[in-house]
Amino acid sequence: LWHLISLGLTLRPWDVYLLEGEQVLMLITSIAFKVQRRHSRALKEPDPFVGNPAPRCKHP
Repeated sequence: LWHLISLGLTLRPWDVYLLEGEQVLMLITSIAFKVQRRHSRALKEPDPFVGNPAPRCKHP
């Protein structure tokens, strides 16, 4: 997964932490987890347009 994330995107949370503090970083982290969970659920649910299940993600 790390090879898919750019260096700028990796360093952005550290910028937020240094400028805004821990509370803002925790808020951003919780939002990121919610988005990831929503995305992983969408992969497991059937595709409403086709009626077949969507292909599963091949990442570990």
